[in-house]
Amino acid sequence: GRITATGVNTRAINGRAADLVINNSGTIQNTTAGEAAIATYALNAGNAGDATTPRAYRTTLTNTATGVVSGDVRLFDRDLQTDATLVNLRRSGTLANAGTITGMIAFGGGNAVVTNTGRIGGSISFLDVAGSVNAVSLGTGSSIGGNITARGLGTSTLTLSGTGTLTGAETGFTSLTQAGGAWTTGAGSTQALSGNLTVAGGTLTLGAGSTQTVGGVVQVTGSGAQLTV
Repeated sequence: GRITATGVNTRAINGRAADLVINNSGTIQNTTAGEAAIATYALNAGNAGDATTPRAYRTTLTNTATGVVSGDVRLFDRDLQTDATLVNLRRSGTLANAGTITGMIAFGGGNAVVTNTGRIGGSISFLDVAGSVNAVSLGTGSSIGGNITARGLGTSTLTLSGTGTLTGAETGFTSLTQAGGAWTTGAGSTQALSGNLTVAGGTLTLGAGSTQTVGGVVQVTGSGAQLTV
């Protein structure tokens, strides 16, 4: 199936349900450049009770191997059309992508889990706050066209498994762990960590022209694990 939006400030899927689940094996698209294919948020102006009652909001998006999301995915705390926000309202999100997402992925200040074995054309960003917990896991087949960034205010972890190349800039993260398989940091890529870089399994190759800034320790902990420079 196909869900399509066209025009400025349009979204193919738009909502603020407390628990929103989206399973896609078809096409969800916004044909207007720079607009969101999917936008979910915690607050819409004028909803009684939101100003005084902390509520948990969550979006779960599964994009299967045949799924295409054309446009941005915004899992925010606030609706950008109304620009209303309250600090006690956070939207958490879970994204499992094995297909194609052409735009960027943007999360708000809730907790977020990203598992990617498909293609993401843009960046992944987290507007983390103190207490936020974000986890990104990249596996075989993962391709990300932009950067993976957090603000460094919460706890954000990056885990690699299978095989692949880490490209772009990874900033604001607490740790990077090679869990197994074989990954390489690509030329021109940067990994900035406040905590540890750990090879717990497999082989991690720090490729020529890549830069690592590690606030903790660089360690090889797994039996047979290797770090290659």
